[in-house]
Amino acid sequence: MAENAALEPSAEMDIRVLKWTLNALDEDHEWEQFFEGIPGFCSSNDGRQRWMVNVDMLFPLTRFFIYTQSSELTSDSVRQRQSVICMTAARSVRLPLQIHRFL
Repeated sequence: MAENAALEPSAEMDIRVLKWTLNALDEDHEWEQFFEGIPGFCSSNDGRQRWMVNVDMLFPLTRFFIYTQSSELTSDSVRQRQSVICMTAARSVRLPLQIHRFL
């Protein structure tokens, strides 16, 4: 029974890993890849992570979006792709007000 419990994915462990990963990111492409994976993460395990993720996503997602839009070193096509990634991630973690701010 203990072995089976240890093999089951834990939502709490997933969230700890998510928070650790957020703190470890420091490159644009890392942020982009991370937020691109949020929809799949939120839909896994019947979406039980979604409610745990939305508060933790608000600041980093907003910061990445603002940086994306204000960077003069980023091409328009990259800016557009990153904007879509941000909005899709925000929708996945149920941040509808944030999506409206993005637009």
